Amino acid sequence: MASLSTWEHMGIGAIAGMTEVLVNQPTVAVKNAVQEGRPIPWTQPKQLYRGVVINCTSFAPITAIQFGSNRALEGMLNSAGYESNNLTKVAAAGGAGAMSAVCGCPGELVMIQQQRTGMSLGGTFRDIVSRYGPTRIYKGLAVTAVRDSLYTAGYLGVCPVLHEYVQNMDSFKGRSPTVQFLAAGITAGLLGAIITHPADTIKTRQQAFLDSKANPEYRSMLSTYRHLVSKHGVGILMSGFGPRTVRIVSATMVLQVVRTNLVKLVEKQKGIES
Repeated sequence: MASLSTWEHMGIGAIAGMTEVLVNQPTVAVKNAVQEGRPIPWTQPKQLYRGVVINCTSFAPITAIQFGSNRALEGMLNSAGYESNNLTKVAAAGGAGAMSAVCGCPGELVMIQQQRTGMSLGGTFRDIVSRYGPTRIYKGLAVTAVRDSLYTAGYLGVCPVLHEYVQNMDSFKGRSPTVQFLAAGITAGLLGAIITHPADTIKTRQQAFLDSKANPEYRSMLSTYRHLVSKHGVGILMSGFGPRTVRIVSATMVLQVVRTNLVKLVEKQKGIES
């Protein structure tokens, strides 16, 4: 994959991101409803795709930044004299995830508000800006960066490392490539879901309650954590874990499959042997 440029990886990331959102949007809607304490709209399936446009629009550049930054950071680490190994791969992926939060935070906030109010995309954005000012769309940025650094380290770093490890395990030798990939993808996805879920719950609560005067408990990452744990117990941090885990495991595999196949396609078009 090092044969392609940062820009080519960004293009691949954008396509992979939109594909993942279209597959997994209903799990996002269910997860957000559970975390916010809203009813899940099972009787109106179309509502499960409410916010899909802003989610696609925001997630495409997020994964573009993650794929491209990961490629760039790996190159920077190699240029600095660090040997390319499992640790540098995971570190580069984590750094790429943190960088992508600048793009992802506003889109997720607008999507959450759209799901809460039922307003149109444009109407939701205008309402937020008119009531709270343009900077409010970045509420939850810090916790988004924490979550996304861990998540990206999982699917771009840990998953490929695990896949290589599984391929060399005696118990998996002779198994089909699909089985080997599923074992690595499910394991990496579960790990990613577990370590990132508390941050995701805090982020969702922060972004659901934008009025800091009416809801001062959701003003910051730390105040949100303290409020949730003191009022509901530490278990509240894992609220919505089921649907989000389905999404993370699926996303890990969808993104890797799209990435691998598009890289091969581009390499073939450029006459590069993988």
